[in-house]
Amino acid sequence: MTRARLVAALPFVPAYIVVATWVVWATHDGGYFAVQRYPGALLAAALLLVLAIARPPGTLRRSPALLPLGLLAAWTAWNGLSLAWSSAPDHGWESTNALLTVVVMGFVLALTPWRPNSIMVLLGLWASAIAVIAAVDLITFGTAGDPGARLYEFRYLGPVGYANGTAALGAMAFWPLLAIAASPRSKAWIRVLALPTGVLLLAWALLPQSRGTMVAGLVVAPLFLAMSAHRVRVLTRMLVTAGALAICVNPLFDVYSAAVEKRPLDAVVETAVTRAGIAVAFALVASLVLVIVERGVRPGERTLMWTRRVGIVATIAIVLGAVGVAAARQQHIRSGLSDRWHTFSSFADVVNTNTGARIGQVIPDKRYDYWKVAVKEFRDAPVVGSGVGSFQVTYAANKRYPKDTRYVHSLWLRALSDTGVIGTLLLLGALLTALATLVRGRIKGEPAAYPAIAATATLATAFFMQCTLDWLEEVPALLAPAVGFPLAAMRAAAPAKKPRLPWPIPAVVAVVALVVMTPPYLAQRNLDRGNDLRVSDPQEALKAYDRAAGLNPLAVEPLLNSGFVGLQLHDAALARGEFERALDRREDWVAHFELGLLDSQARKRRAARAEIERANQLNRNDPVVLGALKDIQDGKRLDPLEVNQRALTTVVAGAPPP
Repeated sequence: MTRARLVAALPFVPAYIVVATWVVWATHDGGYFAVQRYPGALLAAALLLVLAIARPPGTLRRSPALLPLGLLAAWTAWNGLSLAWSSAPDHGWESTNALLTVVVMGFVLALTPWRPNSIMVLLGLWASAIAVIAAVDLITFGTAGDPGARLYEFRYLGPVGYANGTAALGAMAFWPLLAIAASPRSKAWIRVLALPTGVLLLAWALLPQSRGTMVAGLVVAPLFLAMSAHRVRVLTRMLVTAGALAICVNPLFDVYSAAVEKRPLDAVVETAVTRAGIAVAFALVASLVLVIVERGVRPGERTLMWTRRVGIVATIAIVLGAVGVAAARQQHIRSGLSDRWHTFSSFADVVNTNTGARIGQVIPDKRYDYWKVAVKEFRDAPVVGSGVGSFQVTYAANKRYPKDTRYVHSLWLRALSDTGVIGTLLLLGALLTALATLVRGRIKGEPAAYPAIAATATLATAFFMQCTLDWLEEVPALLAPAVGFPLAAMRAAAPAKKPRLPWPIPAVVAVVALVVMTPPYLAQRNLDRGNDLRVSDPQEALKAYDRAAGLNPLAVEPLLNSGFVGLQLHDAALARGEFERALDRREDWVAHFELGLLDSQARKRRAARAEIERANQLNRNDPVVLGALKDIQDGKRLDPLEVNQRALTTVVAGAPPP
């Protein structure tokens, strides 16, 4: 590489490092856990600071991307401010830092001097990397000795560690590949390979049977078509994709059905993976034929005009036909929707006895309970919200079912309950201005930018639609691309010559991120070290927990863990002191529960009952708390170690903590 090319490539290096971080996160639970997220977040903040100080050529230019990014940063700042009135500021700090991570990464991508070609290269490389992950994942699943170990509640988890998250990741990566496959600006061999690679991603995305991913994908398909430049090419490839998926969809869905029905999984999984491979091969052949035909057939302007007209007429006919069918069957549709809502809002602890594909089932769901509590939070503080992180505490005290959750499972209800009308307007403004900017770029920008605009607008819209019914915004490997790629596309579609952005703005953002994220990261490292040493070296574990508590003055978990070590060492004074320190930071049901057990062990029956009744108020319908309360009421003396050991073996129905 010549010196000139090296200098020209330097401004893009930080963005590529950020996107590489997303790929690494995708293979490690989506970067969900703090110890996985913070290294990438701090690296991005350092890169942003370097960009601000070094100011490579072409960077730090004003662009339309800065308005939605600024609104998102304002929502993040409002989340941080709400810690002042949050009932769980420790959880809130983590949640705010997760949003700040995405803001910092978004800044890096928005300040990079993208042009239409360079942004498509970035999108293609990211989607291809996700496709490699998908291919390896499917092959290892098909050859695993125990494929059932990769399922949770009969559903395929994938590398994100969450079925809906894996499905969303594969579906998001499909759209850039479809844009590349349909773009005549791409090289022929790249167009040939892009379509089967996209089919591979969709087959992988179908395996977890995420209803939200499938519905969002179908809804945004017209958006992609509308924002694309070469609609005939797009339509033909959509038809090929549909035909390829028809080959493998039933075997992929049968994995869930076989798990539910307790059929042997080995042959079922092998068939599903094999049929996915056949679908990819079919798409490869079809893609090759399309590229050859398109090279030999170059329609004139008149043909293209008539094609557009036919497409518009066909679209109108389909819409009118759908409206007519809906009008003719409105009573049936209304009745069906009513039945589905009744099932959705009924008791979620009813055992699902349905068989067949999960995608067609309507079963009771705990989301209804989550949403009721979130609405209650919003009504209690409609303007400013209850404070970020408060939902878990509020839900624990009001839940209908034993299982706890940290998330509302709806981005909009989360915004309303945590940050009120003020925060929700900031979030809504960020998303609407982003979409409006992309649409404006599609209307007034250069045609070379259309594929990037179509792909990024579609993948982001699909993601945020799915967040309406899920908690995917808590997965950085999903949220960061949904925010970062559209910002990069906006920069690519904007004129190259713009006034410079004052360097202190990104510098301040980077410094703030480094300052607020470094202490909790170090605290998490010490917390993890304490957990590793808890059995083998309790005294060193206590020192690690103490460092963690000092680094994060809001955190309760290090103090609780120190209390558990005190119980392990039969040091009641140490345990009591640590649980009381935890309560000094915030009201926590675990601390009250453990103090009640210690009081019971010390034969302080009245004090024990008061503490555990308080734990029951803070954590409603928990079987362990209710059992301990009954034992104390019956006059039994409880041993904290025995009760805690019994709690560890108590299985609560439902998904993992999210």
